[in-house]
Amino acid sequence: MNNDDLKHRLQFRVPPPAEGAKERAWQRAEMAFLNGSREPEATNAPRSWRVLAVAMVTCAAIAGAFFIGRRSADPALGEDIRLLAELRSLFPGQLQAIIRSGDQTEIVTSTDATTFSHQPLLVELRERGQRIRIVSFSGQRITAELDGDQITLEFLVTPAGAVIVTGDRFVWRSDQPHALGGLEINARQLTASL
Repeated sequence: MNNDDLKHRLQFRVPPPAEGAKERAWQRAEMAFLNGSREPEATNAPRSWRVLAVAMVTCAAIAGAFFIGRRSADPALGEDIRLLAELRSLFPGQLQAIIRSGDQTEIVTSTDATTFSHQPLLVELRERGQRIRIVSFSGQRITAELDGDQITLEFLVTPAGAVIVTGDRFVWRSDQPHALGGLEINARQLTASL
């Protein structure tokens, strides 16, 4: 056997393709292209899981910071907002104020449904150890008892969101708080909380 004879025997001859083989190959290639290859997903799987895990942890941290930041130092605020929502639905257009003093809650309503019920606000008054919380609306005038005295208060919300509280002998603004003798006032608009 010589070199030429060996080359001739080792030569690999490919048989001609069967009928329809080319068409089947093109169909498989198109399906693989349209469906995407399974191999790249398998090679990127550990990386995609890490990215997903980091994204989930980041979202949880942001959500936790948001809710911790929104949690009020005043635990009664949530109760006030819930009570306001319930009473507004029970007395549409009639609710004037909710006055809470100690364990007592007084609901002030009007006889007709013309009460302003937008721009809700919270006013807290403290004097000589007694505290009352009033949830009302801008434009309302109410009478409340503080330390045995009847006081008449009127509430207004400015376009900037500050709360103005006027009484028999004083005017107080939440954006310019000042001392009123023994009376301490805190007030804020509740629209962001509802």
